[in-house]
Amino acid sequence: MSSPLLELQTAVVQRLASDVDLLAIMPIDLMADEEKDRRLYDYIPEDALSPYVHIDAPVISKVYVAPEDLVDVSFTLHIWHNQQLTGDFGNHAPALLLQAVKRALRFKLIMPNYQVMQVKITNERIFEDTNVDVKHGVLSYTYKLLKV
Repeated sequence: MSSPLLELQTAVVQRLASDVDLLAIMPIDLMADEEKDRRLYDYIPEDALSPYVHIDAPVISKVYVAPEDLVDVSFTLHIWHNQQLTGDFGNHAPALLLQAVKRALRFKLIMPNYQVMQVKITNERIFEDTNVDVKHGVLSYTYKLLKV
């Protein structure tokens, strides 16, 4: 049985991990020997290297036709940048990462059991974390998926 949540998350991770432009500014390596070197997570390891991307758990936000034939699936990508470690202060580095992620996800994703019908960015922002050395970028998406 397929799950739109898992299929979308897998497609997003695969796209981000293979996008040449994004990899040029943040070396994502899903097969890295050490967990901290992956830089793309669906959880946040304690020793994650900056910058990195965290894909929040996807959620079905609306079901149009039961059971899950046409659904809206929402998720948020969190981009973390430690200014102190990189020496790049301000919003420039996180803004570049947000733009690279948006460019990577601009084309339709390929999933075995779902077709992307529509994509909306519902939130995009950069703010300071409780740790003043860290900038936090947020990019929230809603994908309308049709079961094929």
